Amino acid sequence: MAMTADENSDSESDTEDPPFEKITINTDYKNKISLEEPHMDLELKPLPDNLEYVFLEEPSFLPVIISSQLSKEKKDKLIYVLKKHKQAFA
Repeated sequence: MAMTADENSDSESDTEDPPFEKITINTDYKNKISLEEPHMDLELKPLPDNLEYVFLEEPSFLPVIISSQLSKEKKDKLIYVLKKHKQAFA
């Protein structure tokens, strides 16, 4: 004996979900982006020999960890791309 869709809907309509509460969002603040105000007192931890820090802005702002085993050409290309797109991950 199969139940029809109408028979199923009667049992489901007996329980009503509570209404949603309206959530208000406070927009009176400004997010600080690290590109606008980079941290001045970063404490960089020692890295293994196969990794190194590079900085996307001088002097010593926006540190990024890259492989130290890259050739000079590949390292320069990587740093160029990271600097060009630093807004994407800052």
